[in-house]
Amino acid sequence: MIGVPEAFARSTVEREGARGGEWLAGLPGIVGEPDAFAVWGGRGAVLLHERDDAQYAMLLERAQGSTLAEEEDGDEVVTVAGRISRRLAVPAPPGLPRRQLSTARWTVTRSPSSRPSAFRTQALTGTM
Repeated sequence: MIGVPEAFARSTVEREGARGGEWLAGLPGIVGEPDAFAVWGGRGAVLLHERDDAQYAMLLERAQGSTLAEEEDGDEVVTVAGRISRRLAVPAPPGLPRRQLSTARWTVTRSPSSRPSAFRTQALTGTM
C-alpha cells in the first residue's frame, strides 16, 4: 500500500484544518483507485491511460458531460445503473486490502435528529 508523504499530510492539515485531517484519514480507502481503474479497463468507468503512483497521478480518459441525474425516466436510470454495476463487479487485484477486514473500523456517524436505516447499520457493523 502507498504511504502518504509526511510533508503532504502536514501541509494539507495546515491549509485545510480539521477537514484536511479527516480527508487524509480516508486516503487509505481510496489509494487503490488506480488499481480499480486498471482492472475495469474502461468498462463501466473511464479508461486509465497512465499512472504514476509515486506522484499520486493518473491520466484518465475524458468523461462525457452527462450523468444519470439528467435522466427523467426512473426506469431507465435503474437499468443503466444496473448495467454499470455489473460491469464494475470484477474481482479485486491481488495485494489490495479486503473490505471485510476494514469494516470493523467503520462507524455510523449521524446527527442527533437522524437515524440510520436498519439495513445501513447492519451493513456497517457486519451483522447482516
